Amino acid sequence: MKNLHLSELHESAGAAFISIGDWKLPGNYGDPSEEYRVIKDETGLIDHSHFGRIRIDGKDALDLLNRLSTYKIDILPAGTGEGTILLTNKGRIIDLVHIFAKEDGLMMITSPEAIEQTSEWIELYIFLEEVILEDITTSTGMFTLTGPKSNLLVEKAFNLESAQLALYEHLALSVKGAPASIIRTDPLGELGYSFVMESSQAQEVWKLLVSHGASPVGHEAYNVVRIESGITRYGHELTERVNPWEVNLNKYIHWDKGCYTGQEVVLRLYNYNKVRRQLVSIETLSDNIIEGAQLKSDGVEVGWVSSLSINPVTQQRIGLAIVHIDHIETNKALQAHDSNDIVLGEVITSPIQEKLLSRS
Repeated sequence: MKNLHLSELHESAGAAFISIGDWKLPGNYGDPSEEYRVIKDETGLIDHSHFGRIRIDGKDALDLLNRLSTYKIDILPAGTGEGTILLTNKGRIIDLVHIFAKEDGLMMITSPEAIEQTSEWIELYIFLEEVILEDITTSTGMFTLTGPKSNLLVEKAFNLESAQLALYEHLALSVKGAPASIIRTDPLGELGYSFVMESSQAQEVWKLLVSHGASPVGHEAYNVVRIESGITRYGHELTERVNPWEVNLNKYIHWDKGCYTGQEVVLRLYNYNKVRRQLVSIETLSDNIIEGAQLKSDGVEVGWVSSLSINPVTQQRIGLAIVHIDHIETNKALQAHDSNDIVLGEVITSPIQEKLLSRS
């Protein structure tokens, strides 16, 4: 099990740890309902150092990444970035990544469980191109500030005139003389920032943000808000089982760019109206339903449960599911079954709001 750089600091702050993939992460700091409120109303601080960070150098780096992914990134000025999807040649999702251009190269942020897979997949396409990948995950740290007041905290903590960066814009900062970066990432679909720094400076950055009013938030409350916001997660909604249209990643597909891996399949699905499944919100009163459960209507399989959690304030069991479009409607009841076809209970589905599909 891998530990975060700041595991001891989190423990001293009262963190109860949970396992997510290979990582031991703060699940909560004693009051998940208060942490949920902080994300909604104030400014929450989450340790996301387990996300992958890959440095990419070489004169052909942007050209290669543009040919391998769904968004147009062949021209990416320093200080900007984009989200883009890496696909198989069958149009299935390898990972949703974010690429940021700096004066001295590129940084790519990957899902925690996809660091090695993503690097190896990109390297498969390096032939004569001048491209070098370096995994800097363990030598750096990454924190997320999220909440409606996060911009005010950033302005105060770093003496900035304005933290109203455009989405994916980033700036170089100095924390006690050491370099760090702030990136506008909006990870939950609302205002939010990510900070990346050398691991040796992680504690200084964390303490600075807390001293200016950021409240530590565990991954349990963060995951609840992610689900409520319809945000995808690797291994749950981001898998090679689905294509981007099925999990509401429309905003990461650029229509006016050249060829990329999986493009023919992705465009054919859209142009010929072949997208047959969609991501939906679900609610259930049953404690028996599990992630991965099959969803059926009148005995016919129509989808599966991809994410589940419990809202710490309302105690409502909520989730996300991928469902055939013929069975998507508000308050539609579907039966959940396990792998042995045993009925686990009912889920109630609702369409994801259309605003989630637009690129802000």
